[in-house]
Amino acid sequence: MKGLNLIDKLIFIVNSLFATALLLAYLLPYIPPNTFPFLSVLSLGMPLLLIINFIFFLFWAIRFKRQVLLSFFILLIGINHILSLYKFSNDQLQADTNDDKTFSLMTYNVRQFNRYDWIRDFSVTKEIITFVEKEDPDILLVQEFHEREDV
Repeated sequence: MKGLNLIDKLIFIVNSLFATALLLAYLLPYIPPNTFPFLSVLSLGMPLLLIINFIFFLFWAIRFKRQVLLSFFILLIGINHILSLYKFSNDQLQADTNDDKTFSLMTYNVRQFNRYDWIRDFSVTKEIITFVEKEDPDILLVQEFHEREDV
């Protein structure tokens, strides 16, 4: 940190803190969440940490300072995490979507099949069932499901 003025030293300290946070975020997939529950939340901020470290990388690169190496190596170490976080499409993959390997997926919030009569129409349950049968999805995901006896 020789040759840096006071503001640059403070910026480098902040850069070091964000670099350390990003390193911890890289390690979190290999640590059980119950070991450090507070740090598990850090993985949610990984995209932001990547952006901040990239900004620090650009800042030091534009100023031609050797402190650029910190952000460079932190980003280089996590290149596999970056590539697993962001996927780039391939035109050939998009062309293959019209083959026989497709399936339909339906997700439906059935609101407990109107168990508490939030909607005054009493045929809601039968309408939901009819709609799902008509769509006939390969995979059906149902939220707020409650099994009713009168159906």
